[in-house]
Amino acid sequence: MSSADSRRGRKGRRRLEPYLTLHARALVSAACSLCQVGLRIWLVCNAHWRPGSTGGPGAAVMGYTQIKYSHPGGREQQNLPPPPGNTTIAGTLNLLEFTEWIICAEPGSRPTQAGGGRGKAATWRIPARDGTYARRLPWPHGIQSPEGSVRLPSSRVLVDCAELTGPALRVLAFAIGLRDRQANGSLRDDAPMELSLSDLGRHLGLPKSSASGALAELVTKKRLNRISQGVGRRAARYELVSAYRKFVPVARA
Repeated sequence: MSSADSRRGRKGRRRLEPYLTLHARALVSAACSLCQVGLRIWLVCNAHWRPGSTGGPGAAVMGYTQIKYSHPGGREQQNLPPPPGNTTIAGTLNLLEFTEWIICAEPGSRPTQAGGGRGKAATWRIPARDGTYARRLPWPHGIQSPEGSVRLPSSRVLVDCAELTGPALRVLAFAIGLRDRQANGSLRDDAPMELSLSDLGRHLGLPKSSASGALAELVTKKRLNRISQGVGRRAARYELVSAYRKFVPVARA
């Protein structure tokens, strides 16, 4: 990679809020109803979201660079899954706007010719963050609605978006939001959970082979711990690693 690419990657990084707060219900709904790229974009947007001044709605400044190269380490990181292409991102952004998962508050602009002005990323509002979501969040049948909100370090969410494949990111988001949370964002009950291939297929629309591969990836990449193997009709039991079970405050940079 050229030094120019490295500089562009560094310019694309903006100071983040130390952690983001997402209602568990919204996270599960996003995991179940959004496509793989849609979930990635929505999570990246949430990680870049900042509260508004003087009580106004918050917003996120997010361009294609932040979506494609979300890892805080920049483009220099090796062995990452290939990022989505620009055409896919553009189409998915339109779909996310149409379904009101995100709303463009200020369009971005392309850089002008060499020596001219620099482009700027678009500014996005997230209705689920500021309470202005006009539609009822889609909810999968057969799942009890969780209470409370998840709190995660913003940088960790960006790393997950960069390091995990699309199916694994959807399964992780689903598992994180599935259970009730305490006021500080920690799990109310952190006992192991059953994650069956049939349930993941029914709720996330993943083929069994994709769901199995996603679970194996999450264990290998240390997002889940496998507590017991599935036996007969009993599904395998997993627990989230500590970073997703318990909220630990992080210092502002």
